[in-house]
Amino acid sequence: MLIPFHFVENPGLQSWHFEPTVLVGIAVSGFLYFRWIKLHAERHPDEEFVTSKQQVLFVLGLASFFIALISPVDAWATYLLSMHMTQHILVTIVGPPLLLLGLPKAAVQALSNLGKPWDVWRFVTRPLFAFFLFNAVFSIIHLPVLYNLILVNQAAHITMHLALIGTAIVMWWPVLAPGREYGEISPAMKILYLVANTVPGQVVGAMITLTDAPIYSEYALAPQRIWGLSLQTDQEIGGLLMWVGVGSFFLGVAGMAFFKWAAAADDAERRKITGTGTPSQRPRW
Repeated sequence: MLIPFHFVENPGLQSWHFEPTVLVGIAVSGFLYFRWIKLHAERHPDEEFVTSKQQVLFVLGLASFFIALISPVDAWATYLLSMHMTQHILVTIVGPPLLLLGLPKAAVQALSNLGKPWDVWRFVTRPLFAFFLFNAVFSIIHLPVLYNLILVNQAAHITMHLALIGTAIVMWWPVLAPGREYGEISPAMKILYLVANTVPGQVVGAMITLTDAPIYSEYALAPQRIWGLSLQTDQEIGGLLMWVGVGSFFLGVAGMAFFKWAAAADDAERRKITGTGTPSQRPRW
C-alpha cells in the first residue's frame, strides 16, 4: 500500500491545504462572473442583469468549494471517511446548486447562442442522462479499489473532485435551469427527479454503514486516529452522512419544490375564480 499523499502532522484548524489548481479555479470563476456583470452593466445601465441575491448565492457556492478543498476539511478527509463524505457533500449538493442559482438568466441566454457546445450541454443535461451520469460517477468513485487509489494519488484525487463537481452541475441543471427553454423540467418531474436521486446514495451509504469490516484500507495507514474515532465508527458516520444526510437533503428540496408548485397552482386558481390580477412572479425553481 502507498501512504496517502498529503497527511499532515496533528491536523487541526491550522491545516489549510492551499492547492494552486483549486485557488486558481475559484479565483478565475469569480473574476469571470463579476467581470461579466460589470461589462453588462456598462453596456446596459438601465437593465438589471443580476440581483444582489444571485451574487451572494454565487459567492456562497465558491465559498463551499473553498471550505471543502482548501480548509482543514481537506486535511481531515485524508484521515476520516466521515470528513471525506462531508467534502463530497459540499462539492456535489451544496456548491453546484448555489452556483446555478447565482447564474443570471441573461448569461444562460447568451450561452444558448453558442451553437454546438450548447447542443451538447442540452443533451447531457437531459433528466435521465444527468441522473445516471452523476449517480454512476458518484457510486463508482466509492468502490474500494478506486477510493483507495484516490487517497494515495494526487492526480486521481483532483480528477475525482472535478468529476464530482462537473457531474453534479449536470445533475442539478434540470431542476435549476432558468426556464423550460433552457432545460428546466416541470414541477412534477422535479419532485420525481429529486426523490429518485435519494436512492443511489442511500444504497451505497447503507452498504458502507452496515459493513462490519473496514471497507477502505488506506484509512488504516493514518499515523493517528484523530478525534478519537475508530475506523469502524468513522465508517458508520460516513455511511450515515450519505445514507441519511444526502437523502434527507434531496427529500427536503423535493418538498420545497412541491410547496412552490402547490402555491403557484393555488394562485392560478384564485385568479381564475376572481378574474383579476396578474400571475405572481414564479421563483427561479
